[in-house]
Order: sequence, then C-alpha cells, then structure tokens
Amino acid sequence: MQPIAVVGIGCRFPQANSPEAYWRLMREGQQAITDVPRDRWLAEQFYDPDYSQRGKMNSCKGGFLSDIDQFDAAFFGISEEEACHIDPQQRLFLEVAWEALEQAGISPDSLGGSSTGVFAGQCAIDYHRLLYRDFDYIGPHSGTGTTMSITANRLSYLLNLRGPSMAVDAACSSAAIAVHLACQSLRTKESNLCIVGGVNLILSPDSMISSAKTGLLSMQGACRPFDMAADGYVRGEGCGVVVLKRLSDVIADKDNVLAVIRGSATNQDGLSNSLSAPNGRAQQALIERALALSGVSANDIDYVEAHAVGTPLGDAIEFKSLEKAFAGERERPCYLGSVKPNIGHLEAASGMAALIKLVLSLQKGELPPQINFERANTLIDFERSAFDVVLSAEPWPSTQKKRRASMSTFGFGGTNAHIILEEAPSFEFEDEFEDEFRDERENVLAPVLDLNSKITSTRPADSLQSSAFRERSHHILVLTAKTQSALRDLASRYHDFLTKTTATEESDFSSGTSVGYNQSDKELLPNVCFTASTGRSHFTHRLCLVSDDVDNMRRQLAQFFEGEETLLSNQFIAGQAKRRKRPNVVFNFPEITVGTLQVGKVLHQTQPFFRKTFDDCIQHSPQKTNEDLLSVL
Repeated sequence: MQPIAVVGIGCRFPQANSPEAYWRLMREGQQAITDVPRDRWLAEQFYDPDYSQRGKMNSCKGGFLSDIDQFDAAFFGISEEEACHIDPQQRLFLEVAWEALEQAGISPDSLGGSSTGVFAGQCAIDYHRLLYRDFDYIGPHSGTGTTMSITANRLSYLLNLRGPSMAVDAACSSAAIAVHLACQSLRTKESNLCIVGGVNLILSPDSMISSAKTGLLSMQGACRPFDMAADGYVRGEGCGVVVLKRLSDVIADKDNVLAVIRGSATNQDGLSNSLSAPNGRAQQALIERALALSGVSANDIDYVEAHAVGTPLGDAIEFKSLEKAFAGERERPCYLGSVKPNIGHLEAASGMAALIKLVLSLQKGELPPQINFERANTLIDFERSAFDVVLSAEPWPSTQKKRRASMSTFGFGGTNAHIILEEAPSFEFEDEFEDEFRDERENVLAPVLDLNSKITSTRPADSLQSSAFRERSHHILVLTAKTQSALRDLASRYHDFLTKTTATEESDFSSGTSVGYNQSDKELLPNVCFTASTGRSHFTHRLCLVSDDVDNMRRQLAQFFEGEETLLSNQFIAGQAKRRKRPNVVFNFPEITVGTLQVGKVLHQTQPFFRKTFDDCIQHSPQKTNEDLLSVL
C-alpha cells in the first residue's frame, strides 16, 4: 500500500474544541463526562436504574459538546431559514472540515474543481426524528437537511469539489471505514486529496433509551476498559476531521506531515452468537491482514488504541484477538489503551477520536495515561500477555525503528476496521531558491557585487550586510474575515498563538496555522505569515501587519483587537475589499537611478523568488555591462 499522509486535523470533542485542547485533556488524564445538559432533555424524567422499564434509561451521563445550536450560517452562504432545518451534525462537520483544511495550510477556496474526495462517517439520526415529529414543520430544506449523504455532499457543493462524496454508516466503525475508503480513493488516484471525518450528536432521549435497552450502558457513568469494575460504556459526541494526501505528493509539494497511514483493512464478523456479538477470530484476521497489507510486522507496533468501550465480555474478546495477533516473539511490550474513558464512546465518530489521538501521540512522542484502570478484568491476563497499560503520561519508548501504532474499531452490526499509523518522516526540504543555484552564485552575482563601489557613498554604511545573501528583514501578516468582529477575534487568536508559541513551547492547532513545533522566533514569524497568506481563504474585511520580529507583531495585533488602531504605525493597513475580482500586480522600475539600483540589490539579497527569476534572466541574456544587466530590474 502506498503510504498516505495526514496533513491536517480538526476536532470538537467533549471539553476539547481543538486538537491541542484534546491533547491536554488526554495528557492530564481528565474525564469530560457530565450529566445530560438540561437543554437536551430533563434526564430525571427518563431515568430509572431498571432499564427494562418502558421509556426509561439507566444512565444520565455522557460526553457532551456545548453550543451545538450555534452556527454561522452566513459564513457558509446558508440562509437562516435553511440552517434551522439542517442537522447540527452537518453544520458541525462543515465547521471542523474548514478548520482542518486551514490547519493543513490549504485554502478551502483553492480546491474548487479539484479531485478532492469527502468521506463522512455518521449513523445518528436524532435530528431527523425530532424534525419529522411535527409534519407542519417539514419544509423544502428538511430533506437535504437531515439526509446523511448530504453531510459529505454539502461540503463538496460548498467548495466545488469534484471527487467522490459520500456518507458512511457502519455504526461505531463508520469513521474508520471512511478513512479506509479515502485511502483507497487516493491510491487509485480517484482523488488527489481527501477530507475525512466522523460526527456524532446525542439530541434526543429516544436514542439514549434505545441504547439503554441493550444493557450495555454503564450504571456508574464511566467507561472502564479492561478493568474489573467495568459495567458498560458512556455515550459521547463530537466531530473529528483529517485531511489526507498521498505521501509521494506531499514530498513533492513540500507539505507539512503530521503522521502517515501505512495501511488499513476492513471485514465483517459474519455469523456469530448474535447480530451484535463480537467475533474474536474475525478481529484477529482483520489485524493480521492490515499488518500484511502495510508491510509492517506485529513486533513493529508500539501501541494499540483498542476499541474497548468497557463491556467486560466484549473487552475480553478483543484482548484475546489482540494477543493472538500481536504476541509472537516480541522484543518489548506493546502498550494498550482506549480514549473512551476520557470522552465517552463517540459511536460513529469514535474512530476519528482514536485516529487523532494517535496522530497527536506520534507527533508529541508521548503516550497519554489510561484513566479508569485500576484492577484488570479477571478474564484478561495482562501478566502473561504482550501488553502493558500506560498508567501515567510517559515518553514514547525509544527504539531504532519508527514509532508505529494501530487502532481497532468495531460496528455493532459486525463491520470492523483496523488502521496502521507511523510517525511522520524526518526529512528536511531544501530551499530550492537557495540551494539549486549554490554552485553558480559567484558567477551570477559578479555583475551585482561589482556595483558596490558605485553606490556605497549614497547609503548608510550599515544599510546592507556585507554578505551576498541575508534573511528577509520584514514579514507581512495578512488576516481576513467576513465581518469586522470576526477579524478582531482572529487577530486575538493569532496574538495568543504567538504569545504561547516559543522555542520551548508547543504550537496551538486552534490558530489555523500549520507551523509545526519548537520553532525559534526566527522561524516562527515567516512560517505563520506564509501560512496565513496562502493557507486561508481571503475575505472582505482585512488586516495587514508588517513586522521584523514576533514581539512587534504581537504588539500590533493587541492594539488592533483592543481597538487602538490610531496608535499603530504606518506599517498597519486595515479595511474592506470592494472588488470581487483579484487585481493584477505589477512591479515597475521607471528609470535606472542609484535609488532603484539599491532597491534591486536589496530585493536580490532578500527575496528568493526575485533572486531566482533575476538570475535566470542573466543566464539567458547576452553579454552586457554591469549597469545594463541591472537595468533588467
């Protein structure tokens, strides 16, 4: 299988509205399980510890999102009337997909007409049932608003995407199956980019009552995978989206890589004890097939993110299948865990919660702790197994091999998926403008450097460095939004990002940048400015800041979002674009003077693209005097 790169991620999980917040929640061992919000339903009206009672549920706990009724319809060109008929799962998927693209440094507007696929894992239909209870409320937008396929189709329509677009319903394995299908689409070149996600919201008590009737919900209100005290699972909600691209294309395009999907597989339980009962042999066969297709041995896997929801029998069956697939002659233990105790079982989106957890863990080089694990299930023998449970946050075990992990998800109808991931490759992209012409620099620059003596007397002694090349002295940060208030909010987020991100701190995914980790101020400013300019869509309300260092940029951002525009220097530009059509840009040097020669030399020294273009012109020009060569500027 050709490796597939994860180039962007976005998420809204319980008490974690960004990947960084999600990582902090896991690393600190937090549990985001709460009572059912009262704006959903009054839990006491439906609660009864005896779940066999009609219309009753035995759990009032779950992992819930806040503000799911909030949606910026105008941003996506949707009327308020239509928005009311759109399932909040569709709305949430739109928002998180947009965030994932920006985090990848891909402007959503740049994808129009491209072979970009959209795959959305979803199975809950709570909003559909709520909407159709009152026939008088059904309107022209109700059909598209609640049909699951439209979750993917609406994003394809919004961005004018021409690749495959589909919703995937395989119950709790929906998101993982969506990833599997997206990887296949990329490998067959049906798609050149894929936006893949899973979404799940709990909007109505009827779905909770239905879940309770299975007898699988926890009376304690806690998921306890592999633990003696496990008594079932807690439902959760959320949305996660990843942006996928062929690794070969990522290397060619010099994109940022968060992690790599080496391979995946899916199968069905077939005939087992019941329709919803797990089949250990099918699970083992699935893992072995995924490893074989990935070209990875069981001994290469350092960590397994299990499906494990906290049902004693189901967890034991899964553990035995994992043991048979991964045991062998291991050189070191394999770590085992599940994120469900932190945020609940996200059902259709659970595979995305697991995948994003692994991407973050691989990037950070750290394993978050497994909470709610105290004493092992008596049906599970950890002491004689190949597995250990991570009880506290610790560094990913150091080996000579790449970090690798895998994850399992199982649908209650028997559809299973397993995905193999590894850390991003450690390659450094060369600066094509600096290195491609390294051998030719001295000859190419001779005419330019020979002019030094002619302009020295007209400039300050320190205005130019003595070396032929130097870094750009200033950088431009361009921020845009659809409203002035949104622009101020965006400026505030960039200010917070630049404040928190130092040479020793981690960058924050929520800023919409994809600048990596542990960067010095020298690297940070140009990377942030480049991503903001090229990786975001540009709207009518605009802010442009010019700065030579991060501290100065922070000060200007603070002055803007605090409403102190009058205090800013002439490096600040703000306003509203009037024209829809992008104007052409022309650079013109009207006549050759000492001043224009000075400008040309500075551009040649500090602007890589200008330098490459100018050097190409010199190489293809006939022999001229130094002044004539510079007049090309």
